Amino acid sequence: MVLIPDHSFTETSFFHVSRLFHSLKHIAIGNDSFINAHQFGLNDLNELESIRIGTNCFPSSTLSRFTHCRRLRSIAIGDRSFRDCSFIEIGDLPSLESLAIDDDCFDFCNTFQLQVALADKNNDRLAFTKVCYRRRVILLALSHDGDEG
Repeated sequence: MVLIPDHSFTETSFFHVSRLFHSLKHIAIGNDSFINAHQFGLNDLNELESIRIGTNCFPSSTLSRFTHCRRLRSIAIGDRSFRDCSFIEIGDLPSLESLAIDDDCFDFCNTFQLQVALADKNNDRLAFTKVCYRRRVILLALSHDGDEG
């Protein structure tokens, strides 16, 4: 597990974690961290199971990606994080069960795009069970098993 304390990396301009940390299972980012980071990326972390982002993190980020993390089950984004983010991509996460986005996230962006790939690469299983935005459930219990007859 990687635990990043509150008020960390306040002068860092980007946060990108990929294959170098291939065995990482959990990431927890404390409040008021990465306040000057303009990009956020989690890619190709096949062992990652959860990420929790605290309050007021990445407020300057304009681009955020959560992709190609085969075992990622949970994404939690705290209040006032990613306030200026204009594009968030969430894709190729076949194990994702929960996406929780708290209050005042993505508030100051001109255009907000959320892309969620719900099926695995064979398009035979939709496993997404819960999406929350501003603490309200907007998608719940979507599932489909690709029975072939």
